[in-house]
Amino acid sequence: MSGELTPAKRRMFITEVNALSRLHHANLVQLIGYCDEGNRSILVYPYFPGGSLYAHLHKRETAVPGRPLLPPLTLMKRLCIALQIAKGLAYLHDGADPPIIHRDIKSSNVLLGDGAGKKLRVVVVDFGLATIGERVFGTEHETVVKTSHMAGTIGYMALEYIRSGILSEKIDVYAFDVILLELLTGRKAMSPAASGVGWLMLVDWARPLLENADGGTEATMLSEILDPCLRDQAEELSFNRVVIETLRLAAECVVEDYESRPKMSLLAAQIDSLLNEAKAKGCCFRPMAGGGQRKLQSSPEYNVRSL
Repeated sequence: MSGELTPAKRRMFITEVNALSRLHHANLVQLIGYCDEGNRSILVYPYFPGGSLYAHLHKRETAVPGRPLLPPLTLMKRLCIALQIAKGLAYLHDGADPPIIHRDIKSSNVLLGDGAGKKLRVVVVDFGLATIGERVFGTEHETVVKTSHMAGTIGYMALEYIRSGILSEKIDVYAFDVILLELLTGRKAMSPAASGVGWLMLVDWARPLLENADGGTEATMLSEILDPCLRDQAEELSFNRVVIETLRLAAECVVEDYESRPKMSLLAAQIDSLLNEAKAKGCCFRPMAGGGQRKLQSSPEYNVRSL
């Protein structure tokens, strides 16, 4: 983040960064330190060799520079990723003191470790950055406020936030749902409209399919909405019910009445239950390309993210 830091603002910045460094959760990236020189402040995080979730879903050929094309993520891995994201966000909402609203949840802000199977680790990044910017350079906010300082990415931003600036933990729930839809459909959060004019949001594309599905049309809905590389797998492993229940969770997260959206802690518990059901159906984690984990270098590597 660039801009003039007065002595008072610099002290406030250091206080906020120290507060972030005390947040410890397996699914949140751990802040290592910061650099503060002149008008630029830089946060330092561990390097995650697995790349971003966005790259794994949408740019597999370049997901990890210097490595071959990654295979598509299996259904089990996608559920595992969703669970870990949900746990990280639930901690920010319910475990942090004061609670933190991420405000910019998106698949490029989710990083994967290099492990496979049960060792697959997922972390959420960039949490607290909007808060630092607002408190140091703008106006402090309460848990639910109307704000003129918008933070977020088009395609992941809840309607109440775009229209009225209403800020609550439920905007994170909405954005999490977009990631859940990315995981299940393989589509981006926004894509060019079929007409060639404007953009089509993933939520707007998926909502009618989710709302119109009932017991007799679920198979049709799955054929239209599910990522093509998952369709054969879902049929082979009898995962239709698990996928449908996950899609129903997604439908609950994008209702316009934001107060009706479930809490992240409840979503984490429900996804955990679905994941356990999937495991009970006999699914195993398939090895990643290359036959498992890559040996890490002994020297530490860092990911430097400029504020």
